Amino acid sequence: MLPTLDARLTAAAELVLPGKPVADIGCDHGKLTAVLAASGKYPRVIGADLRPGPLAKAEQTLEHAGCKDRVELRLGDGLSVLSAGEVGTIVLAGVSAQTTWEIIEQAPWVSQVGGPRLVMVPATRHSELRRWLWEHGFALAADRPVQAAGRWYAVMAAEYTGEVRTPTFTECLFGRTAEWPEGAGYAAWQKTKLPRFRLGVPDGTELAEEIDPLEDIKARIYAAVDPDAPSTLKDGGVIAKGYHTEVDELRSIRDNTKGVLAQLEARLRQETGIPKLKIGYNHVFGYYIEVSNSYKSMVPETYIRKQTLTSGERYITQELKELESKILGAHERLITLERRLFDELLESISAQLDRIQRTANAVAKLDVLTALAQVAAENNYCRPVVDDSDELTITEGRHPVVEQVLKGSLFVPNDTTLNCGEDRCLIITGPNMAGKSTYMRQNALIALMAQIGSFVPAASCHVGVVDAIFTRIGASDDLSAGQSTFMVEMTEVAEILKNATSKSLVVLDEIGRGTSTFDGMSIARAVVEHIADPAKGLGCKTLFATHYHELTELEGTVEGVKNYNIAVKKRGEDITFLRRIVRGPADDSYGIEVAKLAGLPGSVTRRAHEVLRALEATAPKNKVEQMDFDALQEYNSPAVPSEMMEKLEAVDVETLTPIEALNFLYELKKTLKGSLNG
Repeated sequence: MLPTLDARLTAAAELVLPGKPVADIGCDHGKLTAVLAASGKYPRVIGADLRPGPLAKAEQTLEHAGCKDRVELRLGDGLSVLSAGEVGTIVLAGVSAQTTWEIIEQAPWVSQVGGPRLVMVPATRHSELRRWLWEHGFALAADRPVQAAGRWYAVMAAEYTGEVRTPTFTECLFGRTAEWPEGAGYAAWQKTKLPRFRLGVPDGTELAEEIDPLEDIKARIYAAVDPDAPSTLKDGGVIAKGYHTEVDELRSIRDNTKGVLAQLEARLRQETGIPKLKIGYNHVFGYYIEVSNSYKSMVPETYIRKQTLTSGERYITQELKELESKILGAHERLITLERRLFDELLESISAQLDRIQRTANAVAKLDVLTALAQVAAENNYCRPVVDDSDELTITEGRHPVVEQVLKGSLFVPNDTTLNCGEDRCLIITGPNMAGKSTYMRQNALIALMAQIGSFVPAASCHVGVVDAIFTRIGASDDLSAGQSTFMVEMTEVAEILKNATSKSLVVLDEIGRGTSTFDGMSIARAVVEHIADPAKGLGCKTLFATHYHELTELEGTVEGVKNYNIAVKKRGEDITFLRRIVRGPADDSYGIEVAKLAGLPGSVTRRAHEVLRALEATAPKNKVEQMDFDALQEYNSPAVPSEMMEKLEAVDVETLTPIEALNFLYELKKTLKGSLNG
């Protein structure tokens, strides 16, 4: 059975050149690969991916489609899996615009006249990809606008011509999409982004004035420090060659002692005319000059006799002793000298510390601003409205980290409406792994990003400034401090309740799960009531995820509390997480289904269903799904019969014998039984 392609992949398949081999790079689950192979239009189909996991799933897809034998799957990075002339078309779907041109750059054989056609489906930055293609000698053979999942995409086909051109802004914005019926819709969508394109940025004059090139300091450092210097001073090698004469000399002596002595020996032979003059060494008096008896008469008067031998004489000179001193202590003196010179360099640089710090601060600001701008442009972030209101209104918000991890997969965006009025506290229910924590985290991150001056991952965003963001997410213990998971959780919740204000944003996940059901449920309800009630507690904006479905009854009871859940689609005993936040409470926890998704053996999950059905069958018929909290209080604190109280008050426990005590307990039991039956 062939997989169904969305509009983007369908358009991509239609742009592949028939009659020639084709490669699907980043094939993921292999849907497009299977459709291409099953069409019979291509003599050879290659599917490639960087990771083994997607390739394994692609293989399954091909098996189900009945075309596994017509596809060759390859594991590798980008176009490294291909060779020049191997295919007629290369499909790059599910990768970003930047990744697309980086892949192309790493394969020079693509950028040749007569090379393969490139079919590309960038999720964002269409304009930038068009510009890159034109500026690098590619022509757009097709530029088809496609709408999928509420967003517009541009499916491009490009071929290398060698003609480099500089496109206009309008050409980059719309490309050749006007040639298609959908072009008008795509153009309108692109035009909605123009305000963001034209927002403009400060000219940076003030920031530029703070940046000092520091050329003098740079020149001093480059002159003094060896480019291959080690990380520490202890072994030397820090000072550059040519910076200091003595350093060069000591380094030469240390590293080439034999050569230095040979040079001296050759020079002394020439100066004295003694052909057999030799320089030697012993541990008694160090280096010496040895002359045979036949040449003693030619020894200069400046030579000092040190030892007489039967075959000749041994001498020393002032020059030789100085050289000896240098040789024997060269390394230690070199290390000391390098350290001194380095300290002098640091001292001279520290005198310019104000200049350096001012430049460093300016460069840091520039780095932050450019980083924020780059990530906003690459990932289609929007400019938030930030004011002093109590609003947190997000349209199609996304988690900035999770959507990057997903890469080719589409991140499901969600809306959020929070304020200090009717939408003060959102209780979020739903099964594990459905996306509750991701949803809450993304809202906290968006609020934070907006307040630091960043664009945010959303279609639109209105953020009222909060004084703090408090989170309690995840489970952990602190064994070193002797604190259990529950103790850590309660400590953190206590800090939040003590420090949060009505202007705060509070994010709480699964409060009370570390203790018994009744205790945990009671604590969770009390926390929600305290946070949501501005009269008795905080009244701040809150996201509260829980598995206690009983808490959903707070909507309508506590002002400002609203129920939301993660949409789930169930088919038989299988579930699919839709990742959408919808109004209302969850209708089930889907615990067994989640366990199945997590990989529990089928025998275990089937037995779990059997046990669940048995428990549901034997449960009291009058038992409601959600517990009445008033009934719960009575259950936990039942009234003690007055007759029992009278007997307990009348008895003197200290005077009872063991037999009397047993009889008394028996009487109490009868009294209690009669009270309950009555």
